[in-house]
Amino acid sequence: GRRTPSTPSAPMTEDGRIMSEAGGEEDGANQKVLCRFSTNLPSKFKVPETDLALPSSSTRYGLSQTVNALLKAAGVEDAHELGEEDGKQRVFDFLVEGELLRGELGRHLAKRGLSVEKTISIEYFFAVEPPEPPTTLDLPDWVGSVKVARDCGVFSGCFDGTVSVHDIAGARELRCARSAHADSVSALELVRATEAGNEGAPEVLVTASKDGTMRGWFVEPAEGKSDAKRRDGRRKKKVTKEDTGGLDLIQVFEFVGHVGGIESVGSSPAGCRFCSGGWDQKVRVWSIDEEDLAGARANASKRQRKASDGDDGEDEVGGARLQQVETTALDGHKQCVSGVCWPEENLVCSTSWDSTVKCFDVSKGKLVSNLIRDSALFCLDAARGGGHGGSLCLAFGAADGLVATWDPREAHRSAGAPGQVALATVGSYKSHKAVVSAVRWSPNSPFHFASCDYEGLIKVWDTRSSMPLHTLESHDGKAFCLDWFEGGLVASGGSDSKVATREVRVSSAVG
Repeated sequence: GRRTPSTPSAPMTEDGRIMSEAGGEEDGANQKVLCRFSTNLPSKFKVPETDLALPSSSTRYGLSQTVNALLKAAGVEDAHELGEEDGKQRVFDFLVEGELLRGELGRHLAKRGLSVEKTISIEYFFAVEPPEPPTTLDLPDWVGSVKVARDCGVFSGCFDGTVSVHDIAGARELRCARSAHADSVSALELVRATEAGNEGAPEVLVTASKDGTMRGWFVEPAEGKSDAKRRDGRRKKKVTKEDTGGLDLIQVFEFVGHVGGIESVGSSPAGCRFCSGGWDQKVRVWSIDEEDLAGARANASKRQRKASDGDDGEDEVGGARLQQVETTALDGHKQCVSGVCWPEENLVCSTSWDSTVKCFDVSKGKLVSNLIRDSALFCLDAARGGGHGGSLCLAFGAADGLVATWDPREAHRSAGAPGQVALATVGSYKSHKAVVSAVRWSPNSPFHFASCDYEGLIKVWDTRSSMPLHTLESHDGKAFCLDWFEGGLVASGGSDSKVATREVRVSSAVG
């Protein structure tokens, strides 16, 4: 936690500038603050941990120059390591008393009631640099959902019901496109179909739609088909990898249970299960085991054999597929469930237009945490890897443009006597001026997340600052969806019928 505010040892003005003994305002550049740098970066980027007298007017750019100079003095001369190939020095961010430095160092300390005469510990790490302009992909309609996968590429779901897959590298070429639903594809999720630990485990692509349907697909390399005869006696056209873009989407499951449109899908970290939420105000839990997979595979092979004999019905959506029903239905929301996530094996979290965040124990089917907000909530995500220091951190966005973070475990940790209610600590991040439609944590950092809104903007945040690190113009119109993939690729989709992809790299040593 933060230090208990102490009385500054030197008088200061309201804006944090230090007063001289004569009563006049002392030039901030002449007032010194004793500082000591530390870092979790590799040893070659560590400066000597000695006290330095730095101007109280120092900003993070001035401190970056100081750290760069100390690194050069320590023998780090490699221009590539210091990021100087283009003539620019590496920019660092600085953590002072648990918060990112924004503005002058002296004012930062004064605002928190900290003495400038004590040695201040400052932790530094690589800043998130401004991303390059995005690469855009043209889609046939508004893009309502997006998902990035290492082996396949960028999946996108459109308002016309189509699902497309583009290559993740290079020119982002189209690998596959097909009609998946009769209405907008509102959610995409990859579900590992075996327990965690199996690196080669098959994945099922789950697609959900506002038409109330949810389907499961195998994503497989496209294969050329034999010149089988059609029912009218003519030869069917031979399909090659070049014709299909290199991938096939083969529908194998139909998930039956929701009444009304489906808004969100989230997969279990251990595999085999996923959850979904929508307009029927319920969070539903589903299961796919190895027996289901075997049955789906056999059913798909049977359909393909029939197709090779001249039956052209294999690609029609809604044909004979294995039907799955939910294993659990979780009640509690009073309006549309807008977002779901599954951060831990027995914990499912959800947001709703009823302005609440709810957490359920899946094994017991019981509500365990509930947070009430002031505005309808549109999206939800959990920090991957269990958050920082084993905590659980949820991020969610609202209709009023506010993004917030919350650890639902905090109330249980801080509660004292039985029956005592602990107040929730919610981090608030205000910069959006329109509905926040999607939020996604960085896969490499427990402190960084991104959000997008109905003005077509993406904002990149660090939880240790109330201001966004970057605001990225991404879409001409509304941005509906967002994903942040390992390696730094951020993909978003919007009402301009485009998917925008760009690199937003966050160092793993971030404090």
